[in-house]
Amino acid sequence: MINAIRGIVNRLIGKNRLGHYRYKAIRDVIIWFFFGVVFGLLQLWISILIQWLEKPNVDMYVYLQSGVILFFCSGIVTSSASEILFEDDIDKKRRRNIVFHILLPMIFVVFITTVYCRIIAGHIDLVKNNWCQLGSFAYALAYSIITRFQLNYVRFRRIEYGGASC
Repeated sequence: MINAIRGIVNRLIGKNRLGHYRYKAIRDVIIWFFFGVVFGLLQLWISILIQWLEKPNVDMYVYLQSGVILFFCSGIVTSSASEILFEDDIDKKRRRNIVFHILLPMIFVVFITTVYCRIIAGHIDLVKNNWCQLGSFAYALAYSIITRFQLNYVRFRRIEYGGASC
């Protein structure tokens, strides 16, 4: 299955268009995020499948109200931030970018917690205001792609140059 995904990404991106390191970094980010969505939201997929087997009309409101997508997004963002903070191959200037690697994930987690508390309290109706979950997913996607690209790019360059830090 991984080779099939790599084949699709190869056709979409192409090695010659981006350069070897960027291509490998983008390819691995796409594969990482695909498996993160599939297995990170496995509880959601199983619940939807069970409800669909019982009755064909799936009520997505129940799943949106439970906050599964919100907490998945916070998990993706915090794992990406912590992985780049504790990576030895990243130089100190990139790792010390406090705004991007510490402040933004903390603000995002506070935002997720606040939105979830407002959902539970009944102040936000997710059927009418789906922006918070879609926006959270878009932010998690963008943040994780940027941080994972940085990390993979540095790792591939290190492997190519024999262990030198970038």
